[in-house]
Amino acid sequence: MITYFLAGFPFQRLLPPNGPLAWLAGLLLGGLLLRWLWRQPRRAAWDRAEWFWLLGLLLLTPLSILLVGLRLSSAGLLPIPALGPPPVAPLLPLLAALPWVLAVARLGSLPGAALAGLSGLLLAFWGTRSPFTTLEHAWVAAIFAAAISQTYSSRLFGWLRQPLVAAAALALLYPLFYLLTATFWASADLVTALDFALVSLAPVTLAAGLPLLVAGLALQLAQARGLLAPTPAAPQAAPNQRSLEGRLLFTLGPVVLLAFAALAALSWWSASRAAERLLNERVQSAVQVTAGSVPFLLETGQNLIAQLAGNPGLPDASSAAAQEILQNHLRAVPYFEQLFYLDTGGNSVAGLPQADLLQLPPSQAELEAVSLAIQGLGFQVVSAPANSPQSNAAQLAFVAAVRNANGQVRGVLLGRTSLASNPFAQPAVQSLRSLSSLGGQGFLLDGDGRIVLAADPGALLQPYNNRRGPAALNYSDAAPDGSRRFISYLPVTGSNWAVAAHWPARLSQQLALELVLPIGLVLLALAGLAYWLLRTSLRSVTGSLHTLMGEAKRLATGDLQAPLAVTGPDEVGRLADAFESMRLALKDRVDESRRLLSVSQGLSASLDASTHVDPILNAALASGAAAARLVLRSDSGQVSGYGLGPAARSSQGLDKQIFDLSAKQDRILLTNPARARLKAAPGTGLPQAIAAFALRQKEQYLGVLWLAYDQAQTFDPNTVQYLEALADQAGQAGLNAYQYASAQQGRQRFEAAWNAVPEPVLLTDASDKVLFANPAALQALDKPAEAVLGAALPGLLALPQGEQAAAGFEIELGSQVYLATVSELQDSRQSVGKVVYLRDLSSLRRAENARSDFLATLSHDLHEPLDQTQGYVQMLAAQGQLNEQQSSYLRKIEHNLENIARLSSNLTDIERVSGLKSLELQTFPIATLIQDVLSELTPRARQKNLDLVQHTAGTAQPLRADRTLLQRALHNLLDNAIKFSPRESVIQISNVYAGDRLTLAITDHGSGIAPLDLPQIFQAKPGAERKSSGLVIVRSVVERHGGRVWAESELGSGSTFFMELPLTPYQAAG
Repeated sequence: MITYFLAGFPFQRLLPPNGPLAWLAGLLLGGLLLRWLWRQPRRAAWDRAEWFWLLGLLLLTPLSILLVGLRLSSAGLLPIPALGPPPVAPLLPLLAALPWVLAVARLGSLPGAALAGLSGLLLAFWGTRSPFTTLEHAWVAAIFAAAISQTYSSRLFGWLRQPLVAAAALALLYPLFYLLTATFWASADLVTALDFALVSLAPVTLAAGLPLLVAGLALQLAQARGLLAPTPAAPQAAPNQRSLEGRLLFTLGPVVLLAFAALAALSWWSASRAAERLLNERVQSAVQVTAGSVPFLLETGQNLIAQLAGNPGLPDASSAAAQEILQNHLRAVPYFEQLFYLDTGGNSVAGLPQADLLQLPPSQAELEAVSLAIQGLGFQVVSAPANSPQSNAAQLAFVAAVRNANGQVRGVLLGRTSLASNPFAQPAVQSLRSLSSLGGQGFLLDGDGRIVLAADPGALLQPYNNRRGPAALNYSDAAPDGSRRFISYLPVTGSNWAVAAHWPARLSQQLALELVLPIGLVLLALAGLAYWLLRTSLRSVTGSLHTLMGEAKRLATGDLQAPLAVTGPDEVGRLADAFESMRLALKDRVDESRRLLSVSQGLSASLDASTHVDPILNAALASGAAAARLVLRSDSGQVSGYGLGPAARSSQGLDKQIFDLSAKQDRILLTNPARARLKAAPGTGLPQAIAAFALRQKEQYLGVLWLAYDQAQTFDPNTVQYLEALADQAGQAGLNAYQYASAQQGRQRFEAAWNAVPEPVLLTDASDKVLFANPAALQALDKPAEAVLGAALPGLLALPQGEQAAAGFEIELGSQVYLATVSELQDSRQSVGKVVYLRDLSSLRRAENARSDFLATLSHDLHEPLDQTQGYVQMLAAQGQLNEQQSSYLRKIEHNLENIARLSSNLTDIERVSGLKSLELQTFPIATLIQDVLSELTPRARQKNLDLVQHTAGTAQPLRADRTLLQRALHNLLDNAIKFSPRESVIQISNVYAGDRLTLAITDHGSGIAPLDLPQIFQAKPGAERKSSGLVIVRSVVERHGGRVWAESELGSGSTFFMELPLTPYQAAG
């Protein structure tokens, strides 16, 4: 394996398809590929990024082949038969598949296949020489794109969506593409092309599969990081999930194909081995026969020439005598065809059939052998040219020195024989000729490695250029035409001669093909027959299943009348029988459901129990009963029965007995009523079977529904369930009638009580629609009932929202003033309506006005004597020195006068905070109000050396309120704090702004308030000293402004009083 870098220039010759059939195959593969790609989804329009991607990948395609690649070793490979030697080693471009794999992921199947085709074309020029490499790579890209973009939901296709798995699968499938296309271009001979493809399969698979795996791994890693991820699409059913036939074929098809391929491959392998072994045995037999006959041929010639050279009369014989000796020898032994006797000067003395050797003429080897013999070499064998240009066998020349009695060389004897006609060479000639009849070639090699016997006359006396050695050789190599051939080389025992045989590998493969082809055709026919039988069997099954599917759809539409058309003794027939049983059972259930529905609809349509009896009894008779009876107990405790059916009258006498039995047992099923000790009425008999079902609702026993049968019954569960449902409907009918009567009575009582309420009252639903209005409400609204009932409550009354509506608000209706309160009606924390109660305030308003006048008069009458008394007290203090007791009395008088003045002021404030007068709202900063209060109470604080501190938190905002009332409330709280604070302590007045709320807090350091008194500190009750009317006024003022008050205190640590006010309160009515 060597590194490949720009070693492909210049382009190599691209081989054309090897015939019309190959051209047709190429066009067919290309057309199918284009049709496939055209049917794949494509992007509607590309933006600039897609075009840049395409341009970049287009430039990357040749670089991925040129820059990073390996050239595999050619050892063991065959040359392309259409080109001949040397073999072409496959090119392994590791990154060749990366551009088109990225194009598939980013741009789609068509650009990816186009780039793969370009990559294949470059590889064809620089490596494979195949005109089909472009189509192979384009098909691989198209299949890869389909694999990673499909959305089938099965596990197998889910794995194939992974780029690495798809690449591995295509790497395994690529050899099939190569085997298919190699037969169309490697050689015109199918067997030779197939042999070339099989030998090249492993390196070609590596060269194509490894780049595919590298690119698949790269795309897999990119998608794992969220790059080039496919667009999510809705999964769809795989082909093997859409039908039973498809599932079985998808499961069995690959198994059958693999079995067929395995059998074909095994048959081919076995036949190839058998054919090679057979041909090898025949060749080896011919070679061994040839090698075995050569020693005898040489020894015979050597002996004959030596025998003739040892003739005592030959050394000194004259030319005529020597001619006679040679002629006698040719006549005696038919071995040599030409004999010559030469003197020591190399001149011909005698010869047959020509007298002079130079007339032949002799070969250079023969002349050299004669020269060596004259020098004393005893015996030599050399090869001579054939006696004719058409002969396929050379001549052998035996040369021997002729010596006299003294051992001196007196001449040289040369004998020629043609291997084609020598009788001793015929076994070798025939054996090698048999190789030619097989399609091979046989060669007889002399000691110099030259060919002396061959099928081709042009090869005679040519050197044998293949492997030779002292031992036998059997190997294969490439023939001059590029095809694979086998060679057998066998040295001749006892000689430096050898026999060689060549035969093409296609002979054994042709023989194997002849052996395998019938088997393959039989296997193919059997596979086709098995497929046809499987499809036929599956279609018979699936056809029946489709029929059952249609029947099931018909049943699903509610058509239960017609029986199923599928019959048979097999599983499908039994399935059809099960469907038919289901249809009948379903028909019965549907009929029962319809009857139950009819009864239920009757119950919902009317609350009169008498109208439900006949439908219930008729539905019960449909179960096959001879009589159906309904026995109910009235409010007076009497039992009354209703019956339908032929035996209804004769079964009437059992009503009371079955009624009593059902009171103890909810369900009674009697297949032999005689054993139950039932007594029939005189002149009647007991039924064959009885079914009775107690009517109970909420543990209340209402009666019994019972049926009498004139035939024996087994009471299957479905029938019992149906009758229990009927009994439940009957019990529901009785309960509905009872509840309806109770509801009517309750409604009448409610309406009577509702109408008796003297104040106006309205009841609404959850959507504020008026449901009830008593006469007082209709009178207050001055509207008829038709205009009020069903009308929207906001259209009748102007209602506030939230807590004010619940707390109460004033509303004027005509000349009357009412205090309206709205109460929510809730069920499971969900509003289901409202109750609006209107209280007439006209008389109360008059009483309050009178009280207000009285308080004003009282306050005025109190102020004049109080002012005079305070003046006298001040005059007494200024009249001179008073003793301690007088001063004490005077201080008590001043203190009581202050309390009386405060009570007088509180009486006046109570009038305003009571809600009888409207608030006088104005906008002002709270700081000015606090300063006014501090100005009023600072002198009192100084008397006790108290420090009044003011603190503000948040952004100050103006307050909209009744300044006078709010100042009074703050005055009361601060006065309270001064009163109960120890001397020389601190009182803090804080105002905190938070959102739309203002919180005022006054903190003192007095003795604190007991925990039990703290919750009632703002209540108007007599009690502790802090619970004065001033705190009641504070609470009233704050609540009228929509705020709240509270206090926090700890004994011994002081107290804090809080007032929380909205910055813009709602306008209270008054």
